[in-house]
Amino acid sequence: MSALEATGLTSEQCQLAREARDVRFDGRFFVAVLSTGIYCRPVCPAPLAEPSNQRFHATAASAEAAGFRPCLRCRPERAPAVAVDADLAGRALAAIERSATAGIRVATLAADVGVSSRHLRRVLDARFGVGPQALLASQRLRVAKRLLDDTDAPITDVALAAGFGSVRAFNAAVGRCWQRSPTALRRLARNRRCEDAPPVRMRLGANAPFAHGALAQFFALRAVPGLERVETDALVRRWHSATGGGSVRIRFNERGVDVELAGRGTLPLVELLARVRRLTDIEAASRTIDAALARDPLLAAGVRSLPGRRVPGMWDPFEGAVRAILGQQVSVAAARTLTGRLLTLCGLGKDELDVFPDPETVAAADLSAIGIPSARLRALEALAKACVKGTVDFSVPTAEWRSPLLALPGIGPWTVEYLCMRAGRDPDAFPAGDLILRTRLGSAGRLASERQVRDRAERWRPWRAYAVLQLWAAQSAARDRGDRRPQ
Repeated sequence: MSALEATGLTSEQCQLAREARDVRFDGRFFVAVLSTGIYCRPVCPAPLAEPSNQRFHATAASAEAAGFRPCLRCRPERAPAVAVDADLAGRALAAIERSATAGIRVATLAADVGVSSRHLRRVLDARFGVGPQALLASQRLRVAKRLLDDTDAPITDVALAAGFGSVRAFNAAVGRCWQRSPTALRRLARNRRCEDAPPVRMRLGANAPFAHGALAQFFALRAVPGLERVETDALVRRWHSATGGGSVRIRFNERGVDVELAGRGTLPLVELLARVRRLTDIEAASRTIDAALARDPLLAAGVRSLPGRRVPGMWDPFEGAVRAILGQQVSVAAARTLTGRLLTLCGLGKDELDVFPDPETVAAADLSAIGIPSARLRALEALAKACVKGTVDFSVPTAEWRSPLLALPGIGPWTVEYLCMRAGRDPDAFPAGDLILRTRLGSAGRLASERQVRDRAERWRPWRAYAVLQLWAAQSAARDRGDRRPQ
């Protein structure tokens, strides 16, 4: 079995993923182009090479060992880490990523995982296409390139921080890999920070059916001036990175979403596409979800009237948490106004569009002028401070959000479950205390208790979040008809 096959992929599958620029395969393989001598990530926006002119590698180190140099456009060193099995090869790779910059040697690495150096070379070569020395060298170069791009640290400090024994060895390794000196690479990165990036247009297909109109309307009703702009069937937001910033336009259609990225500096393509997928929920298995929910007579009519309803995501978990707190017990319009006031207090939103303030900015601002009750103000301040301290960390799995959030004053189960639904993409998150749910599941004009709501919702697992959207939509439709009776 080849190293590529060990990843569970064939060359044909890699070719299809490359043609689609599918972000889910980023980091799982790399594409080397024979005519240019360059290797890329599968999401690289560069024009596609002829299939006969491509070779696929399981690792960046394998491509480099074959004589290819990294693409300066998609920057393979920024490919996300891919989970591997906890077997010998996986443990060794984790140790390499953890210890390469400490100058660890192959013999030490082998001893750490409990095998001989010879056996370790054999196992890693079979799994990743190269041995431990090449993997160590590639990891050091990966760290060094990011330090060159994103910091102004002296070249000597970069070399030592990346695990090279001397600047001379560092210069030689960088020259072999990129055919440029470290100084030239840094100059290129700095130039990119003030250059307009070539616009990228991509179509992300949705699993059919896709209720794109309802999703677009949901975002349009909640768009905050200065943060989001609504166009015909489209939503526009700003992005910001260490090297620049720009806009992302998301246009909704029945097939999925068309995404247009533009700006200055290097486009953070992978991160932006991940945000778009999280926001639009296009990968939901809508046929399966609809079929499961339609078995309940309470939801069947809604599913039939609009199949493919999605759970609207959030652009950023911290932003979503702040907006959820501001939106407690007020109308959608009032929540928009309060969010706009927050932007103003943080010195943002003055331009046509801006990015949402980070936790440090929110924690340092005087938020008393927003005009919210003191309990909600304390919740907002506590959230920002907890994110700054790391007590609340939205980078961990969603299941780990609940306890630290619930420990904050003014944040209860409804807010946490709502956030897990939308920002955490938990398909089974369920705010059992939601007033609309209690109304729709009540009888004889009486609200259902939270326990009754939970018991009733057991039949909707593991898609309770989608059932919530169905019930919210049913209540909205009833309100539009002037019918307040549960149906």
